[in-house]
Amino acid sequence: MSPCTRGSRRILALTVAGVFALVGCGAQAAGAGGKKAVEAQADKPAGAPNGVEKLTADEAIRRSREVMAGIQSVRRVYTPTVQPGKDSPLITSEADLRTGCALRYDFGTYGKTDVRFTTTGNSPVVYMRLDAAALKNEHGSKGEQAAERYAGRFVADDQPDIMLYQRLVYPCELDVFSWENTEPGPGTRYEKGTPTEIDGMPVLPVVQTNADSEGNAAQTAYIALRGKPYIVRQSSEGYRADLSRFDEEFGIEAPGPGQTVPMAEFNAFLGIEAPHWEIDVH
Repeated sequence: MSPCTRGSRRILALTVAGVFALVGCGAQAAGAGGKKAVEAQADKPAGAPNGVEKLTADEAIRRSREVMAGIQSVRRVYTPTVQPGKDSPLITSEADLRTGCALRYDFGTYGKTDVRFTTTGNSPVVYMRLDAAALKNEHGSKGEQAAERYAGRFVADDQPDIMLYQRLVYPCELDVFSWENTEPGPGTRYEKGTPTEIDGMPVLPVVQTNADSEGNAAQTAYIALRGKPYIVRQSSEGYRADLSRFDEEFGIEAPGPGQTVPMAEFNAFLGIEAPHWEIDVH
């Protein structure tokens, strides 16, 4: 249910488009550091107690999944707990089935990249923007020149390779919450924890373990105990994912006139065709 639920995921960026897509998230994303995870809970689910804490662990997970399978939008903040700021980026995504997705990958001093994937119009377009630090670290002096030449502008890929972007913009996907994809497999066990709070929000922890997990760590889902039983946090050994702003309309928009540069022009300026860049996303 997140890029991290299957353990460390090594992603290979095959083109500069992939580089941008992997490093980019959230034109509207929050600032750096752990503050993002707190901000992700600012708009926490409200309402009357939903009674989930009285259910068995299996029933609680089923009730939550039924709700999560129907969401139209969500904000997710992935915080790595293994080598933070090194190989594992802090990822913020705002996905809206109605308009698209905005993402940010934050590598700390290495740099940040914003990505917008819009679904409005006649065809999908991917817009990518690396900050000056990311361009310098990836392309040296030529990257510094690009940062000055194209300051603040998005690189537009109006003919995106869907197969390439399918994995690189994984945090945008909402179908991972569908019942078909979240039905527990053989050997899956759930155990209720003690109700607690996340940023003042009452939640029920439910721990998932798998008999055939081949050493993968247990995962914990934190289910809201007020209003709809959304999963508001997922965590495991190498990551934490905070979810919020369920079913809000994010209105992901394409950059305006003068805010973009064609990908072919940008690549030509850097003198690149197909750079390779491997990154671990935990």
